[in-house]
Amino acid sequence: MAHAIENNAYRILGLDITADQKEIMKRYKEIINRLKIDDHPEYEIDIKFPEKLRNESNVNDALKRLQSQKSNLKEYFFWFQIKDSVDEKALKFMKNDDFAGAIQTWKGASKTNNSVSYIYKKNLAILYCLLLVEKDDLDYLKESISTWHELLNAEKFWDAFAKIYSDSNDQMLNGELYSDFKKNIAKQVSDIYVELHKYHKNNHYVKDFQEVFGTHGERTEKSLLQPIYQSIYDNMEELQKIKIEENKEVSDKTIKNITKFVELIEQDLNKLEEIGSYKTDSSKVVRDHVAEGIRMIAVALHNHASEFAESVKLFKIAIKICGTESLKKIMNSELKKIDKNPYIHCWFCNEIIKKEDEDHSLHDHWHQVTGTEDDFWGNTKRIQYQKFELVIPRCKRCNDVHERREWITGLRIIASVILGIGAIWLLQFLGDMSWIVGPLLGLATYFILVASDVGKLNQFTEIKQKSERSNYPVCKELEENGWVRGEEPSTS
Repeated sequence: MAHAIENNAYRILGLDITADQKEIMKRYKEIINRLKIDDHPEYEIDIKFPEKLRNESNVNDALKRLQSQKSNLKEYFFWFQIKDSVDEKALKFMKNDDFAGAIQTWKGASKTNNSVSYIYKKNLAILYCLLLVEKDDLDYLKESISTWHELLNAEKFWDAFAKIYSDSNDQMLNGELYSDFKKNIAKQVSDIYVELHKYHKNNHYVKDFQEVFGTHGERTEKSLLQPIYQSIYDNMEELQKIKIEENKEVSDKTIKNITKFVELIEQDLNKLEEIGSYKTDSSKVVRDHVAEGIRMIAVALHNHASEFAESVKLFKIAIKICGTESLKKIMNSELKKIDKNPYIHCWFCNEIIKKEDEDHSLHDHWHQVTGTEDDFWGNTKRIQYQKFELVIPRCKRCNDVHERREWITGLRIIASVILGIGAIWLLQFLGDMSWIVGPLLGLATYFILVASDVGKLNQFTEIKQKSERSNYPVCKELEENGWVRGEEPSTS
């Protein structure tokens, strides 16, 4: 689909935006009648006009667009106003293909800081975009983006535009419609540069616009970003299908496959960089997802296959890809540990973990809220968050001790409760005193069992408690960066 300037309804009808509804209908009938006899009319404002654009179907569509205020506002915005001697002088230059003269005419007249100068600048921005359809010119590109940015951010321009639109249209300008148009106009201008990008296959059209405006339109999202994101997720899916099995040597073929998919992902991320969308919020979410996926492969290679060099290489790639600083900081912390000592040490006893015992590590799930959406009443209806799975190294011996501690501690508590309840029952003759003596006796029993080391746990005093996982350095990094333990946040 051609963009809002190239395929403008006023352009198809050979009119400038000062034409009223009566003139529009008169021109429409004239063109339709002449087309029926295979007569293709030409008009004064036909600048760089392709003849095939003025056919019966397009002319009918142009009329429909100008009869609806919503579409009329867009058509009006994206076409020339020829109202005074300055505009007529510029138009004369354009008719003689002297576009440099037209540019200088409108440039010179727009140097004053009044309402009319902003309309000259709009004409200038439209001319730049028309010329860019014909010629891939980086100077015109830079000038056009700069001019649009100045206009869209100037309240004086919007005041002037609203006034001239209301003065030249039969309908009263709908305030809500106008407000919505003004709010989304940058995205519509963005779509023009996506079309120019397609014409010339030049990433500067999208990248330069993104750098100046910091936003993009629906067409950028659908035709450029979504295909790249989809390709990234497809390659991530293939990467996640590669299983690093415990106690099995990783083949050269597996390493090559991992490298292949990681390189394909990096190529897609480079495409985002080329169109200036690498640092947008949506791309940062994608990059964090990718970084976490590559990190999981790196951890598996390190823990299960002792592929230390390959693991470090992937960790560095994941860190480079990270979209948020908090995730990058956490991964850097993990990388430092691996770089310092590639062998895994148990966090709870500091012994080197044997390869066959690696599956006893603790898997700690964390999340970080990145945004919320509220309903009309101010209640949270959706929470956006990212997840992180932390593997805390633990050897088989510590795993067995932790399980034994939990089991023995449970038995001690049960024994104390039973003894306390029994005491309450036996001492009922003491009346209310039984409800005091019973719990005290149960509590005393628990401490006696602990002191007498029933279950023989004291021999493992050198092993940290399972609760000590909270002191694991990466856990502290997560907390400092706003992460919370748990797979997902609570909406309550």
